[in-house]
Amino acid sequence: MKKQILFLAGVLSLMPLILMGQNSTVSSGKLTPEQMTGAMSKGLYGNVKTVTDSDGTTMTFNRQGNLISKKWKDGSESAYSYANQFQYTIDGHGSYKITFAENKRIETDTQEPECPEHYIFDNQGRLIEAQYMMWPALATEKYTYVGSERLPGKMTLEHYDEMGTYLYTYLYEYVNVDSHGNWTKRKVNGTCKITEYVDGGPDKVSTETRTYYETRTITYFSQAANVSTSSTSVTQKATGPSRAPVYVGGQTAMKKFFADNANPRKPAIATAGYGEVIVEFTVTESGEVTNAKLKARVSVSMDEEALRLVRMMPKWNPGVINGEPVKMNVQVGLRFFPNQAFRYIKTIVN
Repeated sequence: MKKQILFLAGVLSLMPLILMGQNSTVSSGKLTPEQMTGAMSKGLYGNVKTVTDSDGTTMTFNRQGNLISKKWKDGSESAYSYANQFQYTIDGHGSYKITFAENKRIETDTQEPECPEHYIFDNQGRLIEAQYMMWPALATEKYTYVGSERLPGKMTLEHYDEMGTYLYTYLYEYVNVDSHGNWTKRKVNGTCKITEYVDGGPDKVSTETRTYYETRTITYFSQAANVSTSSTSVTQKATGPSRAPVYVGGQTAMKKFFADNANPRKPAIATAGYGEVIVEFTVTESGEVTNAKLKARVSVSMDEEALRLVRMMPKWNPGVINGEPVKMNVQVGLRFFPNQAFRYIKTIVN
């Protein structure tokens, strides 16, 4: 069986990049935390206000460099709030912590501290490595530069899942670069080497290549404008505990529920090929699962099966903010394989 190849454009991050201050000119030597902002973690220079990529994703920053919004082409959006420059929440949920080591920025989900993201810079402030969760495992990006160039000439991305290992290599040619040193159009020569696990036999290795162009639109804050020191932050003092929705019994129980109720062997699914379906739904104040809808589709049969399973789920423990139950959106990823039981992959609280 051959897995469909997805060429991952640019820097891929499933977690937010939090910016701590205005970008400053970086000199050679060890970097300070203020010189390892989230903007630099995205390879951005200057006092960036918005970035809109070719795929329609827009990130918006405040003057201090904090990411305050990420909006996707389908209209969905996430907002980021800061209790201080080292701690933030997403849509009022969760708790993420920012720490620093030598030329290294670390972002940790305090609910899953075993898988922190990190961003490593050289002494010139250039991003040379990024590591983040790409389910079901950590992915690692490495950047290579020519001389003192500020933009990378090459990036590699290593990742693996249940099907095999993947090595993406991107060679960049820059067509347009703005006055701040950020690219707005580039040519990408991409190669993906796949090592597919084969039961009872040698691994199968294949390679695919693709050449394409990426564009993006960047806006900046005016340097002459009066700089506001306020940022999106949590202004109300918490009066009680807060937590995301939780499936009763945890993820182990959820996996068992899906395994017990899935019907992946009916012909339409068993022959449809590999695919991951993502379903978004709302967990109400009483724990009911409602408003299930598809966020990532594969095929009619797989999509219908994923929706059927999610709609069958029993009540969850609802999300709580300041001690009060609230509605929260949740996503689950369900991955299907021909002639195998499907596997639950991930849960994301929006």
